[in-house]
Amino acid sequence: MEIKTEISNYYDLKSQLWGSNVEYELKQVEEWGMEEDFFTHIESIFSDDIYDITSINDYIAYEFSAMKWIRETKTLDDIDSLEELKEYAEDEEKAVIDTAIENNYDEYLWEYMQDNYAGETLQTVLDEISSLEPNDYIYFDNINNLSEFISHVNNNESVMEVIDAIKKANLTDEYWNRLEEECKGVGMTLTNVIDDIESLDIDELIESL
Repeated sequence: MEIKTEISNYYDLKSQLWGSNVEYELKQVEEWGMEEDFFTHIESIFSDDIYDITSINDYIAYEFSAMKWIRETKTLDDIDSLEELKEYAEDEEKAVIDTAIENNYDEYLWEYMQDNYAGETLQTVLDEISSLEPNDYIYFDNINNLSEFISHVNNNESVMEVIDAIKKANLTDEYWNRLEEECKGVGMTLTNVIDDIESLDIDELIESL
């Protein structure tokens, strides 16, 4: 005997499913308010006119990861703040976000992600976040003077060697003006500026100032 049941929405589908693994995944879907999107996802996976409910159940129980799917479905445009983004993050990604928040760099990180990853999936965004250091996402435009710049780069011996030489030559103001002219308004991060400084010949720089 063959019994056919019409399934027209998420809750119709849920009523036909079973098992603790399925229950766990569906609970996450519901917590994130993604029921309708999930039903569309299942329809796209099982596109035959007559669905095999056992195959659907096995897919959800053994192949589907709700959080992975949500991260691949939602984009940065769906998120309103860094705190909200953190809710989708794993431990390594949370650590980077926590560092930004604890150091009051959260606005810098949020601005950087919006500038560079608008429209990208949360998976892509969070993959990128996991490897970021503060200097990677703080724009040089946000730095107001040489002292503030030094506070961000004082653990870089090559950069401090250049700055110390500039100070000894009494060319601090001239050098800061040069940095502003060359590095502001063009979207450079502190890491970009550091890379440029590390490639400089100090004697040639001092002579040019």
